[in-house]
Amino acid sequence: MTITGGRGQIAVMRATLIAVRAELRSRAGSVVLLAIAIAIGLGAGLGALIAADRTDRVYAEYEARAQVTDLVVNPSLDSTEFAEALARVPHLRGVWTDLLIRAGVDDGREHTVGGLLSDTRAGEVRGSPDGRFVAADRPVVDEGRAPTGRGEVFVTADYRAELERRLGRRIRTGSRVPIAFYWSGMDPEVLGPDVLDRPAREFRIGIERLRVSGIGRLPDEVLADEVFPRQRLVVSADVARRYECQASVPPGGDIDEITDALFPRDCARSYRYYALDLDDPRRVPATVDRVQAIVQRLNRQSGFADDQGPAYYPVTTTRGETDRQVQRAVRPLVVALRVFGAVALMATMALAAIASGRVQRRASAADHIRRALGMRVWERVLCIAAPSLTGVVIGGLFSLVVAYGLSSIGPIGEVARMDPGGGPSAPARVVGVVTPVVVLALLVVVLGLAYATAHRDASGSNPPVPARLGRLRSMLSPPVADGVGLAVGPRRLALPAAAVIAVGALVAAGTFGTNLGTLVDRSSAYGWPWQFGALAGGGYGGMAVDAVRADLRARPDVADWDELGLAGATLDGRAVSLLYGAKPLDLPVVDGRSPRRAGEAALGVETARRLRVRLGQRVRLDIQGDPVDARVVGQVVLPTVGQVLSDRTGLGIGAFLVVPDDVMSPETTTFVGVRLRAGAAPSTTVTALRKRLGAWDVTGSPAQEYPTPIRPPEIVNVDSMRRGPLVLAGVLAAALLAALVLSIGATVAGRRRDYAIQRSLGYTSRQVARSVRWHALTVVTIGVALGIPLGIAAGRFAWNRFADELGIAPGVTIPMTLVVSIVVAAGFGALIASALPARSASRGNPAEVLRAT
Repeated sequence: MTITGGRGQIAVMRATLIAVRAELRSRAGSVVLLAIAIAIGLGAGLGALIAADRTDRVYAEYEARAQVTDLVVNPSLDSTEFAEALARVPHLRGVWTDLLIRAGVDDGREHTVGGLLSDTRAGEVRGSPDGRFVAADRPVVDEGRAPTGRGEVFVTADYRAELERRLGRRIRTGSRVPIAFYWSGMDPEVLGPDVLDRPAREFRIGIERLRVSGIGRLPDEVLADEVFPRQRLVVSADVARRYECQASVPPGGDIDEITDALFPRDCARSYRYYALDLDDPRRVPATVDRVQAIVQRLNRQSGFADDQGPAYYPVTTTRGETDRQVQRAVRPLVVALRVFGAVALMATMALAAIASGRVQRRASAADHIRRALGMRVWERVLCIAAPSLTGVVIGGLFSLVVAYGLSSIGPIGEVARMDPGGGPSAPARVVGVVTPVVVLALLVVVLGLAYATAHRDASGSNPPVPARLGRLRSMLSPPVADGVGLAVGPRRLALPAAAVIAVGALVAAGTFGTNLGTLVDRSSAYGWPWQFGALAGGGYGGMAVDAVRADLRARPDVADWDELGLAGATLDGRAVSLLYGAKPLDLPVVDGRSPRRAGEAALGVETARRLRVRLGQRVRLDIQGDPVDARVVGQVVLPTVGQVLSDRTGLGIGAFLVVPDDVMSPETTTFVGVRLRAGAAPSTTVTALRKRLGAWDVTGSPAQEYPTPIRPPEIVNVDSMRRGPLVLAGVLAAALLAALVLSIGATVAGRRRDYAIQRSLGYTSRQVARSVRWHALTVVTIGVALGIPLGIAAGRFAWNRFADELGIAPGVTIPMTLVVSIVVAAGFGALIASALPARSASRGNPAEVLRAT
């Protein structure tokens, strides 16, 4: 008896497998289309999530690989006293140094000192006499290796093209680069302004033909810095040692003695930086306090005054601060990519569920036969669900291929500099979690739909099609009524609902992408209202305001200009980057209003949150020891500009203060932003003003020019993903088209008998095809009518959240051209999706179809 029962079960299983195989053969086209829709949609969602994950993690992974140190200190004055005191700081695991060297690429031409100092593209030369950039803070190497040998130079990727232009030849690993080294005292602040006209060769102390060891990026190039040039050369340790110097600073503060000590004639060192690695990163704040204490003690011992002459003035950069800056810069990208991924996954699941339901309705046509043969419910459910289950599994597998290909878009933004390998990837922490969850959810949905279909067919509750269309046929022509009724009839609203979701996602992605492009292209939106800018004294003052005003007043193409000071200030005792001037600035307002009179201040959104400052609150700003009482009247978007080797204002960061006129002077004014009249040619103005930059700095060195807007790192990052929303929209459109073709094809195949009856009663082939086309058009029309307002609302919400993350002014532009394009494309897509099903429904002999069904 047991054997008989077992044989019976085997026979039932065999019969079930045969029925399943038959369903798969007959629904092969549906399986392929469903798999394509799932592979594209799920792959797009996974690709976006992988890109978000890579963008979020790439810098931390680089820091671990490169052994980035916890703290970098520039003491301003380089002395043996400071080095010895720093070495005694507790909890140090290692200390490395590197030098900023007075050197540049030798192009063979004669230069004056002024011409050489003003040449911002000559290349910043760095070198470590004790192994920094080799043992710690190692660079990202794109080609070759770090400068570990003798007589070598490492070229940063940002400088390669300029270096090739200067030398007139290709630069690759193994090439020789001539670098001239100059006395570090070759400076108008040391020798006076007359030195600018002297030949630079008088101060040259050596020329080296160095071999290029590699090309890549330095650790601090993770964020875009368009305020100061970032074109660098790193010489090997033996070269750095030949041109370095470090001496004891004589006490008493005598300028001549200090100059002789700091700038011996065989020395090309301008600054020395100390990179400190601690046994515990949490000790960084205490170490910074110890460095400050060392500096204060040395200044007292040397007799240096804080407000005059040379002095130790430490500028510290911590790994934690850089981490926070990087995360702040990439956070909007990561959030946007995750939102895009989630939208793609939800839309794909909705479309796949609807398409599966239509496929299962076709498979249920033979269910009454299986029921008559005595097949149990689970066996019938398996037969009905088999094509959809197969499509889901195949689509899920191929989605990994799509996601792997799309993943190469990440990491996005400037952090991509820290990923030398690049290329596609499929991290298990994303793929291994998201793919099983989505595929399992779809399998559960498919089985649930199959069970509902089997139960509905068993109850005989599915009403005949003609009964549902009678009222429509009384108002519309029969073919149109048939098509509309099939789209909106009972139990047929799922596909229109999916169309609403897909169209809404398209419009939302398009709205987001359009506003993204507008932000990147409109500099005033990110706080840069000028067509030209100039910075004197490295941001620390020294703008020759009388010369600036005379030059700008003489130009009829100049409408107005702003004179500003920059400072590292404190607000109620907490550090803040400050921009100040004697008149209001035309800055985008996020909340409240822009400052208009002396004593009014505005903060960036992020700074206001961090410091917990409210509108109307009175605060105390300490600017280089001078306290100012101010009232906060707004939150604004500040321009990205600041002092060299210091924090800067930017998106959401910093403060702006209106000060009395007498506060602004050549000592405090350091930046000028120029606004041109409408119709003026910026290139002509820039060319003319460039010739006057030497007179705009009180030292005689040309002021740093900004002929184009300075983009903050967030905007540079956003620019790199501006096509992302449109790519997502295209992928969703492709998935919608595949699901629509599949669903309409399944509906047409399930109504073969109805179409045959219609043709027997007088319908022509053209009328049958017209009915199918109206079915598709009705689905798309519903999707457009409801999806567009839904997408606009979703796009508004997403963009306002994104703007809040960036710290920019809210406000959404609705891309009407794109909306109209989506409407037109949806209409054409409906016609394309219905072409093959319409042809299938209108062909064949009606009598043969009726006999077969």
